[in-house]
Amino acid sequence: MITATAIVLLIKQIWYRTLVRICRVFSGGVSPETPTICSSSFTFLPQEIVEMIIVHLTYDTHSLLACSLTCYSWYIIAVCHLHHTLITQYCFPSIYLKLWWPKPLREANKLGLLPLVKKFHIHIHVEQFCGPGKLSTKQLNWCTLRHFSTLTNVQELGVDYLDIPSFILRIQWYFGHFLPTVQSLALREPKGSHCQILYFVGLFQHLDDLKLFYYRFSFQEGPMDDLGLILLFAPPL
Repeated sequence: MITATAIVLLIKQIWYRTLVRICRVFSGGVSPETPTICSSSFTFLPQEIVEMIIVHLTYDTHSLLACSLTCYSWYIIAVCHLHHTLITQYCFPSIYLKLWWPKPLREANKLGLLPLVKKFHIHIHVEQFCGPGKLSTKQLNWCTLRHFSTLTNVQELGVDYLDIPSFILRIQWYFGHFLPTVQSLALREPKGSHCQILYFVGLFQHLDDLKLFYYRFSFQEGPMDDLGLILLFAPPL
């Protein structure tokens, strides 16, 4: 049984040995007789064992970063856990600009990391800082949508204050890339009528977990043409 302490010590040992070799090379302190690479049994661990070790570090970001810098094969395994979750803030104080929509999408897409995201949440703070707010087509312009549409492997999707009526005419164009993979959906105070909300939820054919959060339990009464919306799949209510 591999303990968490042993795993951390193993990673630190490999990482510090790597740093020493790099320092020797760049300091010119390596002679032709001095080997630049110290053979270690750790570098020849089977891939399955490495995966088991790194899985134990899923919630330890610092150790995952150390793993990703150890060698290429460890990086390939660790990077999936490092970028498993992406939470972006909308209308948040300036000290959190790094998380402010759509900057996390843009930066991650530059590095090709968005397809690795399995859990994605758009978190909107409206009462405390910005007054009434919502996520509508204005926040998903053509530039942002280009990044947004590369989230093709999301399994858990969370959206705050989603303005469903603004998307209803082209809703699959905006959210279609989520439909084959999303299994868990969390909506915090979505905007729209009964039919519109149920229609949106019914788009997700593989959904097996649904959460609706309402602080003020009230739905908007929709227009009569909402009756033309046909549920594609039965939501898990």
